Amino acid sequence: MKSILIIAICFIAFTIIGTVTHELGHYYTGKSIGLNCKIHYASCVCFSSADEERIKYGKELYEKYGTKDSIPPTIWNDYQNLIKSSPRVNRLWATIGGPSNSCYGLN
Repeated sequence: MKSILIIAICFIAFTIIGTVTHELGHYYTGKSIGLNCKIHYASCVCFSSADEERIKYGKELYEKYGTKDSIPPTIWNDYQNLIKSSPRVNRLWATIGGPSNSCYGLN
């Protein structure tokens, strides 16, 4: 009985440690390529400043107009042009950062 309790506690501890180090892999890789990253227990979100601007503007449009159909076409076209013209950052490296952290035995 005592060994089962020890195994269960170790499993819980190593699950937490593994998850946090996995997310730290995403975080540090994203930061190293210039993304703004926010880490939570079981997730890491990395955006460029252009991504954050697009998301903020999109939220403002939906808050003001409610649905896509009620947004005036000229404003919607301006939003689409913003999406097309803003620079894209390849977030693939930030995505790969978590699993590669695991592959190298860091978690």
